[in-house]
Amino acid sequence: MRKIKYFLESLLSKYNLLSTHPLHEVEANIFDEIDSLCKLSFHELINTSVASIDIHLYNNIKPLDDIRIRRPLIDEIYKTRLELVGRSNIIYIMRVMIVFSRRNYNTNYYYPIFNNLILRNIDYFLNILDSRWLLSIADTISESSQDETERAKALACALLMTTIKLYETERRFIEGIDFNDAPPRYREHTWTHLFDGMYSYWIGNGDAPVNMIRRLQKLCANNSPSSKILLELVNRVNNNDTVYSRFKNVHKYNNTQW
Repeated sequence: MRKIKYFLESLLSKYNLLSTHPLHEVEANIFDEIDSLCKLSFHELINTSVASIDIHLYNNIKPLDDIRIRRPLIDEIYKTRLELVGRSNIIYIMRVMIVFSRRNYNTNYYYPIFNNLILRNIDYFLNILDSRWLLSIADTISESSQDETERAKALACALLMTTIKLYETERRFIEGIDFNDAPPRYREHTWTHLFDGMYSYWIGNGDAPVNMIRRLQKLCANNSPSSKILLELVNRVNNNDTVYSRFKNVHKYNNTQW
């Protein structure tokens, strides 16, 4: 089955639909390595480090002309691995599981591994991760968990942190203090650290609001009274003078419009 997978993905790679570097040099080993790491215990993962890799392969990953376009999955995994050389394998596996969830890659197999890793070792992650990666864990739970209660709690994290991120971004990028302009004028975007690993929202193009709202709609599909209230409040936030509506009015990219 894996040989068939490699053959199909080789065809995609040939036409630049999958990867920007030779498939046989990377993918044949990297997914086997991930599967092997997934079988290790917490203590084995925490006490082993991400091994060094051939740096010239990374140079074959071409920069994207438009950062709104996702990298091919294998490029994203390889880039993550290179960034974490020398660090604990538990961080590498945690981040790979998050990427798999975002790409909806074999989540029936990998999400239970991720969930078990987080469930058994949450205190460890709380001690070593910044707010950015704690939020990424919550986003992954809200995206893939079958437990509706856990998804709701995870979305509460996203609501809190996304709202703070948007307001802190606006506070730094608004030109002057006049919010009465329609729409307000914002300075050209630069990646700006806000606090504890959280970075500014990309005004005009970012996908944080649309991802959060999509997950809220999924959670509220049961049409319970609280679900209807939540969706109505989201609608009102988007249609009154808030940071959500102000950023919505200057959004440029249709694929991430909300």
